[in-house]
Amino acid sequence: MRTRIGLSARFAMLAVVVLACVLGMVALVWDRQEAMHREAQELSVQAISEFSSTRLLSRGQAATVQLAESLVNPVYYFDLDAIGVAVRAVLRQPDVSYVIVYDNEGQVIHDGSPDISTYGQTMSDPFAYEVLGLEAAHVQSNDTLVDIAAPIRIGDQRLGGVRVGYSLAAVKAEEARVGGVMASRLQAIGRSQLLWLGVLLVGMVGLLVTIGVVLQRSLVSPVQQMADAARQIEAGTLDADVPASRRKDEVGDLMRAFAHMRDSLVRHDRDIRRMAYTDALTGLSNRLAFRELLDERVAQGHGSAHQLALLFADIDDFKRVNDTIGHDAGDEVLMQFSGRIREVIDRHGGGGSELARFGGDEFVILLQGLAGEDDIRPRAGRVATALVQELSRPISVHGRQIFLGISIGIALFPDDAADVPALMKNGDIAMYQAKVAGKNCYRFYSRVMDQAVERRVRMEQDLRGAWERGELSLAYQPVYRLDDPAAWWAPRRCCAGAIPSMATSPRRCSSTWPSRAV
Repeated sequence: MRTRIGLSARFAMLAVVVLACVLGMVALVWDRQEAMHREAQELSVQAISEFSSTRLLSRGQAATVQLAESLVNPVYYFDLDAIGVAVRAVLRQPDVSYVIVYDNEGQVIHDGSPDISTYGQTMSDPFAYEVLGLEAAHVQSNDTLVDIAAPIRIGDQRLGGVRVGYSLAAVKAEEARVGGVMASRLQAIGRSQLLWLGVLLVGMVGLLVTIGVVLQRSLVSPVQQMADAARQIEAGTLDADVPASRRKDEVGDLMRAFAHMRDSLVRHDRDIRRMAYTDALTGLSNRLAFRELLDERVAQGHGSAHQLALLFADIDDFKRVNDTIGHDAGDEVLMQFSGRIREVIDRHGGGGSELARFGGDEFVILLQGLAGEDDIRPRAGRVATALVQELSRPISVHGRQIFLGISIGIALFPDDAADVPALMKNGDIAMYQAKVAGKNCYRFYSRVMDQAVERRVRMEQDLRGAWERGELSLAYQPVYRLDDPAAWWAPRRCCAGAIPSMATSPRRCSSTWPSRAV
């Protein structure tokens, strides 16, 4: 006799089968969602890690190179006080663990401490070997530290180098925080899933199917979209499209948090770029931005007949303002000077002209050749003349009138140089010659200036150790005042082979060097 199976049993068996199928399907969906959650968390943490590391490296390289350039004169003249001021300014920045200035032998010149406790010691840390003799910025790192080194050079001469160590503790803490936030959000989603599973079990087959569809549309799809957005962010597309959500549950919170994170990354990236390419005091382009622009203009000029004029402008006696009135007044002077320079460039510079603060009291102007203009030299001369006249007018700062001036050196592309480094070097040489000529004037670069600079460098090198070698002697010569206020000197009356002491100081003798011997 066959056992009779009633509808209730069949329903129960069907319910068990359906329940098992539903449980199996839910288990599969749950596993897939957990995998997607882990992937989203890993991608988000990885994106934050790479972004933070890249930001730290970019900021560190720019700061280290800028510090190396600012240390050229202090290291050249072995001014430990000036070196210490520059080093301690960098040490006050966040994430900076140490700053070491060293010579070509690897011996420490300054470490930022008041007593320079490591002065003269040879660097022996694991990163020290690779920084000796480097010609460009160099980056080394381990699990806790990023060491960025840059050479200190004056022309082709290497004076030493500077190393800046950045701690990775803040980066790792940010990674841990983001990972914790993502984990907590995903755990909240998991708890919500368990509740949904209970409802699915009670609601039977139809409800299970319905809830399955709802889960697919309301959970899996948004998480997949966020995972796709996270991959785009990881690839560098910070403005990746993140779906908007008005949901009030944990998934909505996660989607909004992800969108806020994306917006924060975009905002920080924009701020970093602005800080990296803009001078904070004057609002002008800084050295880095100007160098990239100059590289682009010179590259364009190689393929066309366009000329460029590079004007190096340095404020005369600016240090006197800082020393007598204060650095706040100096900042005000720089802002007023930048405004006046901008007005002159707008009036006389022509289309495509660019102005940037190169650092300290130095400004650079780039003029671009205009259509139908055969020679850019006359326009560069007019701009320089207008700048000298405009900046000779007094400046009112803190209720006082200050009289300053500006010395300008002009180098032309391609007449004076065929590449960017040579163009900048020649412009700086011309500016120095304007200083030597009495300041508050301008000079065009010529090849004769190179010879003058080489003679000065050679003389400074020869003077080092001249006393120990017995090459210096004391000679007396009369000085006659023929015409007030100029004083006439007669260095040619020295004995054969002797060099008058005033020849070693062009700034002092520039106004008193004779046109003929007396």
